[in-house]
Amino acid sequence: MGAPEIISLVAILVAVVSLWISYVNSKNQKALSLYELEWLRIQIAGAQTEYSAGRKASLSARMYQIGKTDWRIKLFNRGPSDAFNVRVELNDDNEFLRKNEVDRKLPLNKMEKGQSVEFIAIVPLATHAKEEITIVWLDSENTEKRTTVTLTL
Repeated sequence: MGAPEIISLVAILVAVVSLWISYVNSKNQKALSLYELEWLRIQIAGAQTEYSAGRKASLSARMYQIGKTDWRIKLFNRGPSDAFNVRVELNDDNEFLRKNEVDRKLPLNKMEKGQSVEFIAIVPLATHAKEEITIVWLDSENTEKRTTVTLTL
């Protein structure tokens, strides 16, 4: 076997190895593309969930003191969306809110983002330090939402 035959045999061997490496790389690239596609789907689903959760109203309340003896309860919407048919459910042993004032101001047809409603709070001398109220509203998809807030002195 002469030099030209050896050179052509080495060239064929290099071509076969190169084809094999190319085949393995394309297979790996295809698998990587599938993983990237699945990762992209997961990211999109997470972003959609975060977007829809971020587009909902979030209502809360807090109690604060003005002056020495005057207390107020503020009901507010801190979410980026509007809340509809906003109302408050009081416990039977409610001491902080007067029912007639709540009935006069609520239900609100619409509470826009950043909007709030204030109530005069009644704090008797021998009162307990905590009280729970439940805030109920409809979101933009007409689904009833509720949250329970503990008001503390």
